[in-house]
Amino acid sequence: MFSGALLSPVALVHAQGSFAYTLFTPAGIRLTPGNSGTTTIVATLTAGEEHASNVTLACDLISLPPANFSGTTCSFAPSSVIPRKEGNSTVLTMTVPRTALYGVYNVTVTARLGSQEPIAPVNVTLTVGAKIAVNPTAIASTSFKVGSSITLEVNITNSFPSSGFEIGLFYNYPLLQFQSLDYSGGVLGSDAQPQRICINGLTVDGLGAWCSFQAAYDGTGVVSLDLIQYYIRRVWRRIFDIPLRTSTITKPS
Repeated sequence: MFSGALLSPVALVHAQGSFAYTLFTPAGIRLTPGNSGTTTIVATLTAGEEHASNVTLACDLISLPPANFSGTTCSFAPSSVIPRKEGNSTVLTMTVPRTALYGVYNVTVTARLGSQEPIAPVNVTLTVGAKIAVNPTAIASTSFKVGSSITLEVNITNSFPSSGFEIGLFYNYPLLQFQSLDYSGGVLGSDAQPQRICINGLTVDGLGAWCSFQAAYDGTGVVSLDLIQYYIRRVWRRIFDIPLRTSTITKPS
């Protein structure tokens, strides 16, 4: 449920005093409502090495909707750095409130020398979303043999109240073979209704819904499910389980 955006993380070269530098971030920040995330800000000197001195970093949160992001904080460790030719970094930590809306936002980071106006802005991409997890993410055992069963559980945390999900789960086919799908008693309640179920891009009889093929992700080795509940619920736990069975792979001669 995280979305992404392609934004330029590199600022133009700026001069401050008698030296010049750029700010750069190698990655954005991904977090869930009510939690924190971090990234690195790098100050790289481009001219005036003998005059380089501490610049203090700050965030501009003006692009965040105030009604939902009130209380958002950002901090730097350390709070100031001396730009270096090889780069000098600080860690930016951002914390958003539980009311933060899902989405992708730009947060501007600037640097300031003393009392001068801040310059060298760089955009940091802030992505806010719920966290979907598959348990287990990986499993290995010498006791596995052909026909052994493995159950994958899909969970969600830090989600807003919701009435449904659209989820696609990729698995190792043909090493694993689909057995069944259990969405009863999950986070949306036992009366939740599947609107679409695709197994390897096809309809499987007895699962309660037809496959409406979605080209973006459906296909061999994919279980996808649209699950709807007509009463909105806050979702913090299991969505559904997928039992799989191990099988053999025949190597070509």
